[in-house]
Amino acid sequence: MPRIFLMEDEEKVAAFIKKGLAEKGYNITVAGNGPDAREEIADNKFDLLIFDVMVPGIGGIDMVRLIRQTDQATP
Repeated sequence: MPRIFLMEDEEKVAAFIKKGLAEKGYNITVAGNGPDAREEIADNKFDLLIFDVMVPGIGGIDMVRLIRQTDQATP
């Protein structure tokens, strides 16, 4: 089952996206802030990463920059 990571700080939005993707058979992991997201991504392998641009801690664009510095090729 493909694993998707979602960084979204608005709980209702995260729940809506998670439910829709889970119904399609995806395994979804959600974090509500940048530091938690960074830890999850470092500790796990995901097939796809989805980031909200503005979240507490580290925003989505900065998170992509950090991940790319590690040579991680996850889309």
